[in-house]
Amino acid sequence: MVTIQSISHSETDSVKNLLQLSGLPYSDLDEAPAHFFGVKENDQFIATGALEIYGVNAVLRSVAVHEAYQNMGYGLQIVRFLENKAIEKGIKHLFLLTITATEFFKKLGYLPQQRDLCPPEILSSAQFREICPLSASCLSKKLQN
Repeated sequence: MVTIQSISHSETDSVKNLLQLSGLPYSDLDEAPAHFFGVKENDQFIATGALEIYGVNAVLRSVAVHEAYQNMGYGLQIVRFLENKAIEKGIKHLFLLTITATEFFKKLGYLPQQRDLCPPEILSSAQFREICPLSASCLSKKLQN
């Protein structure tokens, strides 16, 4: 089991680098109302993920694993960690957008979600409103609280 830690504001450059290498958006990182977590090795984040909380719903975002560490379970551990954090915070439903990881998230119980039927607060998030393209798959998961 790896140690997943909260990412401080001073560590966002390391996260930006990982997101950039993974082809994920990072332009809103400094302003995003997201709570970032990650796995560090040699002072660099090798896996990351975040929750943007909107009442009882949240956006699961920025799940990335450095290429050299893929297929080692880090992605699964980050997602499960974020799901548990969401449950602790009373979140009932997670939503996400992805271009490349649809099958990964489906294996974890996420279901296709019609994007325009997401709750208004989710649709108003930067991820849904402007950052992720309309071609991205929208998925959701009801959490067991």
